[in-house]
Amino acid sequence: MNRSKQKPIVLTAITLLGIFFLSCRGNDSSSGDADAVRALGLPNQGGVGTLTYRNSKTAAVYSFASTTNLEFDAGESPTSGIGIGASRTGQLVTGQKGDREGKDFFISVYNSAGNQTRRIGIKRFFSKITSAFSFSPEEKTLAFSVDEKISQTNSQRIQRVVILNLANETVQTQINDFEFPVWVQNTGELISRSSQTGQLHVFDTGFVDRGAIGSFVVLNRIASYDISADGRFVIWEDKQMIYAFDRTSGVQWTAVEDRVNAVYAPLFAPNGRQLALHAKKGNSYCPHIVPFVVGDTVNLESDIHALTNNSISETFGRMGWFE
Repeated sequence: MNRSKQKPIVLTAITLLGIFFLSCRGNDSSSGDADAVRALGLPNQGGVGTLTYRNSKTAAVYSFASTTNLEFDAGESPTSGIGIGASRTGQLVTGQKGDREGKDFFISVYNSAGNQTRRIGIKRFFSKITSAFSFSPEEKTLAFSVDEKISQTNSQRIQRVVILNLANETVQTQINDFEFPVWVQNTGELISRSSQTGQLHVFDTGFVDRGAIGSFVVLNRIASYDISADGRFVIWEDKQMIYAFDRTSGVQWTAVEDRVNAVYAPLFAPNGRQLALHAKKGNSYCPHIVPFVVGDTVNLESDIHALTNNSISETFGRMGWFE
């Protein structure tokens, strides 16, 4: 069944003193001193490719090249915060509520035009989806996590990462006591959060745990972190900050700061030069685009960094970005 419902919206930016000020629905309430890293003088901080994001029922596909926004009906999310992910070739993936809560849910795949291409039913009794979906680099598998009973005879609950083979729609493997998986697109490593310690661990292509990344801890929230395509940089949210860690040098710094409100779900651009995140503009949250500069901090200003988008408010969860 094709659930797509599309309407194209042409968006604009206003040039003022050489800087493009970008806005989304609502009146701006965030202002402050000069940025440590100013805008790049280009729409959406020079973002390229396509960004996808959603709210409770509607998803959007935004083209940086044409500044057009395509909406489609993504169905009702099985739990808040999942958002919508994307593969490197533009396959979009999100979750939909099942017929029986706590017993099943659906994985829905769309093309970049918002047309549903696949709907996979997942039946796991007494199981709750707890993460966004992440495509492997070759797009043959999906990773996600669930909170469920250890077994049919053991009612104790456990966090599990599930690797789903898309060819036959069966579970390829499971990783106990981990959650929120994200695939590193250029290396094939799988990054997941330990539900015991809150640290991020690296799993190789055979799903062997190669240990924790640094000593930092990330929040127990869907889409709370991301990793660059080359695997070098990790970013994570913490209230009004987005922190960054360089796996090569071991250096940690504040990449983004919002002086007023919390920020959520940071995401690397495919080229690693920008970040997308949900931040507050007026009375609602919407995507913002900021430069990513190693060692420097961007002081978030919605008049500068908010994505030009007047159609979707209260966005949440993981976003997807592809070239």
